[in-house]
Amino acid sequence: MGIHHEIRVLDGELSDDELRRALLAYTRMAKYLARLDAGAARVDLDGKTAGVVSDADAATAKALLRARKDKQ
Repeated sequence: MGIHHEIRVLDGELSDDELRRALLAYTRMAKYLARLDAGAARVDLDGKTAGVVSDADAATAKALLRARKDKQ
């Protein structure tokens, strides 16, 4: 089960495309990316710990933030 399914159960009004675009926009926000430190807790929709941020995900987040900063 993934976050898409959990949200779909809570709110069936969004189309699959709308949900995908909303999640993409959220996960590309600078505040979200800045919190993706390797080993940091991931949190589910209920606020419970749901795993940890991988080294690869942390590196990707830092690279995206660095690329944005370099464009400025």
